[in-house]
Amino acid sequence: MVLLFLVFILAVFFGSVSLRQDDLSAKELARRAKRSQAYKLRLRRQESLTSLIVMARLGTWIFLILFVVLSTLWFGWVGGFFLSLLAAALYPVCTRMKVASTLSTKLYVKVEPYLLTAAEKVPWLWRFFHGRIADTFGSERVFASREELSESIAASTGILTDDEQLLLANSLSFRDKKIKEVMTPRGVVQTVKKDEFIGPLVLDELHSLGHSRLPVIDGDIDHVVGVLHLRSLLSLDVRTSESAEKLMDPQIVYIHEDDSLQKALTGFIKKRQHLFVVVNSQRETVGLVTLEDVIETLIGKKIVDEDDVHDDMRVVADEKGRSNNNSPNGTYL
Repeated sequence: MVLLFLVFILAVFFGSVSLRQDDLSAKELARRAKRSQAYKLRLRRQESLTSLIVMARLGTWIFLILFVVLSTLWFGWVGGFFLSLLAAALYPVCTRMKVASTLSTKLYVKVEPYLLTAAEKVPWLWRFFHGRIADTFGSERVFASREELSESIAASTGILTDDEQLLLANSLSFRDKKIKEVMTPRGVVQTVKKDEFIGPLVLDELHSLGHSRLPVIDGDIDHVVGVLHLRSLLSLDVRTSESAEKLMDPQIVYIHEDDSLQKALTGFIKKRQHLFVVVNSQRETVGLVTLEDVIETLIGKKIVDEDDVHDDMRVVADEKGRSNNNSPNGTYL
């Protein structure tokens, strides 16, 4: 009777052992294992998790079957049947008891080194049984770093489309990108002076620049006083001309070049504007950033606008910059 009770307890032990995936992925554990023995053990446990689960399931089945066999041998078919029925009813209750979980965890910690060794010695044996035993451990993943999440996204080909992968990857790096990385640089910014008269001919020239909005300046680009919305001027009377100052939108939003694109996007939504003037710490104009620039960075694709003449104004700025300070007698340190 004592042996029968011991067999039942062992079945409960194997059934109470909690074996779940580590909160960290194998790659993240491998990174941390280089600096910590504790993470080396966690990595080893994670790599042998499937084998450990198979051992636990086999242990449960073996001892439950042994309990039925011993009950039948000692108490006959009738007595063994009712005793096995009682054990079947008590088993799930016992495995869910806190005391069973606590004791099984303590015992498992002591025998785990031997189980890990067995898992690593004959992995083919546990793989054989694994194909015949359903996994019951949780599949929920918790990502511990952005790098880990990025790697998972990159490895999700076949699950996510290319566009979905690109959007998720860009979203992860979005808040770290600075405005100066995507803005139209100062050297290629087209402007309109506030006292310039806007008539049909001038308006046609402005449209040919390939922008739907142009900053209006008072003297130079470091004194932006408004924004001229060219599309709103399509109905301009052909017989009259107005100064840019009267036609412009005087609402100007300035943003620092080192601010994040996340801040810029929030600002565009809050201010209901499509163009910000980018300044440095001395409040000098260093460029322009548009809502279109921010959205393109987020989705990873170029937004085609009928007003666009150049695909990328930063490329234009680089080409133009090659002729700046290019004296044959000059030397760069």
